[in-house]
Amino acid sequence: SVAIEPILVLLHFILLNWWPGLGIGSAMADSVVLLTAAVMVLLSAECRAQHGRWQLDATWPKPLPPTFNVSRVTAVAVVNGTTGEKEIHVAQRGTAELPVMVFDTAGNLLRQWGANNVSSIHGMKAQAGQPSTLWITDAGDYTVKAFDPDGNLLVTVGTPGQPGGKLSPLQFSSPADVALTAGGNVVVSDGDGGNNNRVVALYAEKLSVIYSLGHNGSAVGEFSSPHSVAYEESADRLWVADRGNSRLQAFSASNGTFEAEWTSPDCLPGPPWGVRIDNRRRHMFVADGLNNGLYVLSLSSPYFNDTSCILRQSIEVGAGCTPHELAVDEDTGDVYLAGVGTVPTIQRYLYCHDTL
Repeated sequence: SVAIEPILVLLHFILLNWWPGLGIGSAMADSVVLLTAAVMVLLSAECRAQHGRWQLDATWPKPLPPTFNVSRVTAVAVVNGTTGEKEIHVAQRGTAELPVMVFDTAGNLLRQWGANNVSSIHGMKAQAGQPSTLWITDAGDYTVKAFDPDGNLLVTVGTPGQPGGKLSPLQFSSPADVALTAGGNVVVSDGDGGNNNRVVALYAEKLSVIYSLGHNGSAVGEFSSPHSVAYEESADRLWVADRGNSRLQAFSASNGTFEAEWTSPDCLPGPPWGVRIDNRRRHMFVADGLNNGLYVLSLSSPYFNDTSCILRQSIEVGAGCTPHELAVDEDTGDVYLAGVGTVPTIQRYLYCHDTL
């Protein structure tokens, strides 16, 4: 999105100074600018009226080569690349292609990585920095890994090839997703199936366990497939997509204390598969793979209360897409969606500002 006013000023200047041969006087230039402004305002209003606050960008990504085989797109992350440019890293599994595809923000495929150090990516989250550190959950070898934007392995957490529930040495059963707190602590939702159904928080530097919370069940603080996790910075809060129980549960990020829950269908139209938060604008995004939905919720206050769930927009993604995980570009407010269904899905939803 771009602001309307600078465009109109530039248009007025061009009409008067660059195209004098057209004989356009000041009055006619003013009329052209006013007409252009009216059209742009109408288009902006149409964006808001027809699409709500987010709309599908059908031009992203650009078409891939006909021989390119994409299948089971599982995760996506917005990454600051080694050259300083923003990149979109998209994970896939089950094809002959390399596990991670890297696009620029225009939708061009730049490169791929992950040939020798990734088994099966389930979730991914980029850590702020120049460049970013990209954390992924590798469900294929029961670990959590950190990479630089070029795909060089930096660290492995967990016991490769050995699923389990121990905290020392640390084992994962089916690591699903990663969240990163303001202090850099790493939070893992260990619950895409498997036996653990828990969330484990690790210190930023030592990557040793701070706490582990939850086990299989439906009571407060229990989980049935904690499939995704996100961090709300202003409240120092974790949100866990408790998929099997059709709810989001909120916990203190510092000590794991339960705070509250949002449930389906009372708050959410369907069970949460993926969850991400735009901390700048205080929006929450939820992927619902059961109903092919993308939901936008407003975080009305950093101080939680049971009535603060506000559904802002419900988007039907499309049959066969099976929304799985998400990423948010907090610079623009745009949302990227990975779909793991029979229709491989890599989508961008543009944040529709009040300006076109």
